[in-house]
Amino acid sequence: MAKIPEFTDPFTSREEILKLERGYITVDSQYDRRAKEAGERLCKKYSFEDFKTILQWKLSAFPWIIPRIENERAGRRKEMDSETTEALILAKNSKHERNAIAILDGLPSVGVPAASALMTWISPKRYTVIDVRALESLKVKKYNLNLDFYIRYLQFCLKASKKHRVSLRTYDRALWQKSKDKSPKREHKA
Repeated sequence: MAKIPEFTDPFTSREEILKLERGYITVDSQYDRRAKEAGERLCKKYSFEDFKTILQWKLSAFPWIIPRIENERAGRRKEMDSETTEALILAKNSKHERNAIAILDGLPSVGVPAASALMTWISPKRYTVIDVRALESLKVKKYNLNLDFYIRYLQFCLKASKKHRVSLRTYDRALWQKSKDKSPKREHKA
């Protein structure tokens, strides 16, 4: 098993985090709003469109993934919708973050990063999105983005957001924006 790197909080103050979050919101608020609304609807009832909205938000830098999911779904629509609905219900109701992410990671073409995005919009107080931009801000260069890595990252972000008295989502946006300010070309969404 690969060693999981230590994370170091790059922020010195709550004000620094809030300033960075404002920069993120200025640019990406409409995309966040759509994903947030989709997550709220998914808490009540499954819809492939809402599932797809969150995946598109997270995977915007990988445009080939959504058509691949749609193609897989076309041949087995009822079965895939049933599997996805069941997985979302199980994940949403899981008492353990590890189980929720593992369940969604098991869906075709989802993976840990997309599973973290789905759970972030379904339960934003418990989950955060893992993203290369956030990891850049934490100065993490080498990693194996698997379930164990995500759980350590989530635990770190929960602790850091509490320390700075900001929401998990605010902390996540600040990490993303800090990286974007240093290297604006990458398109990943956190």
